[in-house]
Amino acid sequence: MTQRRLIVSLLLFFVALALPSSILVYQAYGQLKWEAFHQHQQLARELTLRIDSGFRELIAREEKRPISDYEFFNVAGSDGSAFLQRSPLSEFPLQSEIPGLLGYFQVDASGQLHTPLVPAAEASNSGIGPAELEQRRLREARIRGILERNRLVGESDAHPAVDLGEVVSGSSAANTKDDSRISRAESSRSVPMESNMESDREGQSAFDELSSGRLDAAEARRAPREQLKDLKLEDSYDVAGGAALDAGPAAEPKQQVAEKRSRKEKVNLPQAVAEEEPALEKSLSMESAASPGAAPVRQLPIRIKTFESEVEPMEFALLDGGQFVLFRRVWHDGERKVQGLLLDRKQFIERQVAPAFHESSLASMSRLIVAYRGDILQRFEPVSGRDYRPGVEQQSNELLYQSRLVAPFGDIELVYTLARLPIGAGGQVIVWSALVLALVLIVGCFMLWRLGRRQLALARQQQDFVSAVSHELKTPLT
Repeated sequence: MTQRRLIVSLLLFFVALALPSSILVYQAYGQLKWEAFHQHQQLARELTLRIDSGFRELIAREEKRPISDYEFFNVAGSDGSAFLQRSPLSEFPLQSEIPGLLGYFQVDASGQLHTPLVPAAEASNSGIGPAELEQRRLREARIRGILERNRLVGESDAHPAVDLGEVVSGSSAANTKDDSRISRAESSRSVPMESNMESDREGQSAFDELSSGRLDAAEARRAPREQLKDLKLEDSYDVAGGAALDAGPAAEPKQQVAEKRSRKEKVNLPQAVAEEEPALEKSLSMESAASPGAAPVRQLPIRIKTFESEVEPMEFALLDGGQFVLFRRVWHDGERKVQGLLLDRKQFIERQVAPAFHESSLASMSRLIVAYRGDILQRFEPVSGRDYRPGVEQQSNELLYQSRLVAPFGDIELVYTLARLPIGAGGQVIVWSALVLALVLIVGCFMLWRLGRRQLALARQQQDFVSAVSHELKTPLT
């Protein structure tokens, strides 16, 4: 046995112990990391369901909204107790549970815009002061500008609504004027549905294109956005396969919207009548909160007409200007109308999605990306906190979870990526155990090497002594 052979033997011994120990530690740590990843993936799934429930409540509330709410005035009560009141959508300033709401709108068959903010009657007959009326018109002009830039409405109102406040008693000229206006309105409503379909679709063709996704020109005009595929997300844990199963019902949002059935709705709408029709009149009281300084609201002779309308499910789209639009089609009195609302994209996402994300533990170790049809709309970076120490394993663009929202928001995707993955207490135990095992193995091999080297030196000394004694004894014997 030489010193070189001793070193080689000890190295082989070290490798024989270190290799299986390293494999065991690696497998245990990998299993623990997968379990930690799976736990955080479950947190991301629960967070997505929580966010999704908020969208469900929003769409359920808007789909149940009566079509008469999109008018400035609607009828409450029935028969003798019926009275006129302002629509809940006519409140100003806007007060809504929907974050980022810009306003509600209604587009008629000719493609012209009406909003519940501005009454068809004069301000003196609607309980609105001049200053407030001007503010309402400015908000309506903003809504009109957004829709006009996206070619969803025409440039001006070609057919103004019937003015309920211009029915003046005791004036034959006024009555004649009102009768003529009512007769024109009645004649326009008496046209069969089939004859109005073509004109309705021409005036609302842009909304049909939004529904079908045939907005190639608009897509070309839209400024290019960063896309999900540009991020080159890593999928080490096969998240895409699992996410495809989780997002199965929402994978085809348009098909899911189509499966929803239209509902029937009976609605009472007020119509102005002249004094020559006393048998059809119903004196209704006007219930409205007039602004300070506004003229008093006088009683109007109104005729209530009941319609059975068909209301289609809500649809959702992103406009070129960056606003979200939520709209539906309604068939009312033989005409098709489009009713909907505009949303500021940034405020809507930040107040509908961000609070739930920042309140969860995922905000400390992952980032959230909100995308629409593959285009990144907004991203939320992780917030460093005290929950996780710096001793965590860094992950770069590792996909944690990906899912779509409920229809009609199925085009919106929530993508969670790992910024850091906490190893947890179990991982620290494995790391320290591996370090102690490596230290013991290294120190043991070093001690064996020192012991072997001493034994070799002692054996060499003994051999030299025997050789010297033998040499000294040979000389006298010789």
